[in-house]
Amino acid sequence: MNLKVTSLILIFGYFTIGLAAPARWTIQTVALRDYEEATAVAESLSTLGYQAYTEFAMNNGSQYTRVRIGCFETRDGAERMATHLRGAVTASAVPQHLSPETTLLHCTDSEVGFFKPNSWSIVYAGNTAIVFQVEIFDHRGFVEYNNGTWHLRMKSEYQELLSSEPLGPFFQKLIEDKPLVFAHLSEGVSAVCPGLLLWHTQNTAIVDDGDAIVSCRITQIP
Repeated sequence: MNLKVTSLILIFGYFTIGLAAPARWTIQTVALRDYEEATAVAESLSTLGYQAYTEFAMNNGSQYTRVRIGCFETRDGAERMATHLRGAVTASAVPQHLSPETTLLHCTDSEVGFFKPNSWSIVYAGNTAIVFQVEIFDHRGFVEYNNGTWHLRMKSEYQELLSSEPLGPFFQKLIEDKPLVFAHLSEGVSAVCPGLLLWHTQNTAIVDDGDAIVSCRITQIP
C-alpha cells in the first residue's frame, strides 16, 4: 500500500474497519428515588429539545426513576452526545444500553466520515451527496458521503457545486453555547447530534463535531 493511500486511511479508516455495536444505546443523566423530581428533570430536558424519558429500576430493594436521553445506534454516537451534555446541560451523562421496553420511535445512527486534518474543505454539496477535499502529509484525497455511505476517493467524480438549499428536516441551535443539531420528527422537534450543521438531506445531517466530520442519520425503531 503506497504512502498516499495509507495517509488518507489514517483519517478515514476508523469506521471502515469498525464493527457495529450489538445493541442500541441511550444516555443516563440521573437516577432518583423521588419520582416527581425525576419527572421534573425529564420535562426540563424535553423543553430544551432533548428526547428525554423516564423508566423505573430497582437497586438493593429500592425503586429508582432513571432519567435518560435519546436512542443511538452506536456507543460512539451516544458518547458524543454525552460529551455535549456533561457538565453543561447535565451534571452527569453516561452511555447505557437501551432498555427493550423503551417506547422511543426514532434513533440516531452516527458515523465518523473522517477525523479532521489541518486542511479540509467542502468542494461539492448537492441534493444527495457532499464531498470534502482533505490533505494530509502533502497528499490530497476526497471523502464523499452519498446515499447513506462514506467513500474515500483519489479524485472527485463531481464538479464543484455548493448548494444553498438543503432538503432535510434539520436545523441548528445553541444550547449552553454549544452547537446542537435538531430535527423535526413525527413526535416533535428533537436533538439528534452535537456539532455544527454543514449539510443535510431527508434523513441525514453532516456535522462538524470538533475532532471529526460525522454523519447523523435518523432511523426508525421497529
